[in-house]
Amino acid sequence: MLKFYLRGGIVFYNEDTKMAIWMGGGAIVLTLLFVAGALARRLNRQNKPERVSAETAVAGLETVRELETALRRAEAADQAKSVFLANTSHEIRTPMNAIIGMAELILREEINPVVYEHTANIKQAAENLLTIVNDILDFSKIESGRIEITPVGYRLSSLLNDVITITRAKIMEKPVMFIANIDSALPDALEGDIVRLRQVLTNVLSNAVKYTREGFIALSVAGETEWGRVTLKFTVTDSGIGIKKEDKKRLFENYSRFDRDINAGIEGTGLGLPIAQNLCQLMGGKITVDSEYGMGSSFTVTVSQKTAVLPGEGWTSGAAFVPEPKDRFAAVENPENKNILFYTTRQSYGESWAWSARNLGVACTLAIKEAEFIDALNRESYSHVMVSHFLFENAEKIIHTTVFEKQPPVLMRISEYGKTSPDPWSINTPLHTLILANVLNGRTAAWNAAVRRGADYHFTAPGAAVLVVDDVATNLKVAQGLLAPYRMRIDTAGSGEDALRLAREKRYDIIILDHMMPGMDGMETARQLRGMARDNPWFDEVPVIALTANAVSGTRELFIENGFNDYLAKPVDLMELEHALDKWLPDEKKQAPIHRQEQAAPPHISISGIDAAEGLSRCGGNWKTYAGALDLFCVENLSRIQDIKQCLTEGNLKDYTTLIHGIKGASDAVGAVELAAQAKMLEDSAKSGNTEHIRAGSPAFLLELAMLIHHVRMEMSRPGSPLTPRKPEGDQAEEHLPA
Repeated sequence: MLKFYLRGGIVFYNEDTKMAIWMGGGAIVLTLLFVAGALARRLNRQNKPERVSAETAVAGLETVRELETALRRAEAADQAKSVFLANTSHEIRTPMNAIIGMAELILREEINPVVYEHTANIKQAAENLLTIVNDILDFSKIESGRIEITPVGYRLSSLLNDVITITRAKIMEKPVMFIANIDSALPDALEGDIVRLRQVLTNVLSNAVKYTREGFIALSVAGETEWGRVTLKFTVTDSGIGIKKEDKKRLFENYSRFDRDINAGIEGTGLGLPIAQNLCQLMGGKITVDSEYGMGSSFTVTVSQKTAVLPGEGWTSGAAFVPEPKDRFAAVENPENKNILFYTTRQSYGESWAWSARNLGVACTLAIKEAEFIDALNRESYSHVMVSHFLFENAEKIIHTTVFEKQPPVLMRISEYGKTSPDPWSINTPLHTLILANVLNGRTAAWNAAVRRGADYHFTAPGAAVLVVDDVATNLKVAQGLLAPYRMRIDTAGSGEDALRLAREKRYDIIILDHMMPGMDGMETARQLRGMARDNPWFDEVPVIALTANAVSGTRELFIENGFNDYLAKPVDLMELEHALDKWLPDEKKQAPIHRQEQAAPPHISISGIDAAEGLSRCGGNWKTYAGALDLFCVENLSRIQDIKQCLTEGNLKDYTTLIHGIKGASDAVGAVELAAQAKMLEDSAKSGNTEHIRAGSPAFLLELAMLIHHVRMEMSRPGSPLTPRKPEGDQAEEHLPA
């Protein structure tokens, strides 16, 4: 076998079979037979010591030229193949998404069981086919060397939230526990290719979901931080079928599938792991596997990423470096004042939750039996009690009959097996360090639990006025609902120009200003607002709070340098909003709150693609506000679909980024979590200039957005639906919303 290294690949020539194969992008070029054979024969003859004749040299040169010509033809054929695969995959995805969407609509109707079963099978088959198409497209890109690693700034918390959300959705129908142990000391602000790293982790986790019928799947994240870099180690362990020793060598081969008789019902191309391995290697990392057949598997992804956190003075090389709390993945304020009691009968869950608490430096007790739970309550006082959902009702009765000398604990429900609880104050598994830290710091679920216990808002400000500026009408509607309990006068503006006009006409106590808007963005608006202080000192004194979806390390400093006083991250957290209002509103305008009566629980709503409980919590628990926000979500995003299509046609990347950013914010606001995650991926691609990913992903994304709008409209048109928008009562005006 002779081997020739040429531009972009290798030619293998077998003198016995007279076959030549070009390996460069996977194309097999039989047209090289003559030229490669001729070159090989001449090379063999030239092993003799005599001088090569001019005639032989010319012939050799001509052979090289022929080889170059054939090589160019091979490259053109390979390129044509890649373009064909890409175009075909994109064309297939569009009708497949329509099939999946329409099947979902049929399943929502009142149909007989036979039709329901047939339709469910159609939907499942379509989703499996879509996964295969996506795998083939990615593999063709890797094979042809057209995938590039594009480093961008991102947050580890955002990456893991996306991966966990996707996995939880896939695992919901299985009796499989999903566990996540994430080291809270890891730096959160990183730089790397978040899109490809997300794909690697999703592929490895999807593989675990496929081959684990029952038991558990555990994701652990650890790392070692050095000067300016962190080596992340993601380990996915499962209790699935495992891998035989003889099959381990072929595990990462293309199209490899093992135990076909046993796994006949499992869909897939066998490309998921090879794609993950190739992407990992492109990022300078690796994937290793440890498995025992019949006992499960453990895959470890190791990859190095840049970090925005550098060691401070006094740090020496070789010493352990831990970022400051503000730079970490998760941190608890005053952990010494917190004490948690976990109650679950599932040992694996309980041990994971206890590990997360201790990793945060928080004391905790784990009760596996009811007697242990009662004994723990009698022995000690706890700041928080967290209970599995199926034990919650009984645990609540036990707590209410127990006499506490101190403040009763915050009682939380933990919903397991990936199922989302309809209660916005509950926590969903996997319960990891970031979720636990948010709860202990009084954010998200902890705030809702306080409202449920009747704690209500800590103050009102009926004499204060606030201006909220956002180009997304849905976000303005949500902001009005969040601010309504404080009884302030709320004005809204849909652009920076409108905000400056209103600021000239009225005196506000706080201005809440969106960062990313078309035309005049938040930064420019703040600068112009401060510039007007030449005529009126008030413009230099009014507190301006930024609203941003890009809250990474250094955000606060960036906004303060550009005229802001503070910032709030989207989606807005109720507790953080109250902290900001309490900090910046004049003390003389704040009053004691008027406690409202306990409201009846809102009706349960089921809309495919919408987490209604999450959306309701985004609107401060106000059901009317949520209904109005959903209505606006449909109206404004219908027009955005056409605008985005026009941007794609014109290649207008700037406006595309702004429009996708708006959809991301609006989706988060109403609880369309998965759609918001997809929008974020497209926004990241747009910011990094990855037009190939944008053009590949936008059609399916826009179709999913259109289908989601259709689902919402169907629910709103249903007789008796609680989502029917109602006109605001009293002064609560829609007049400030942009047309």
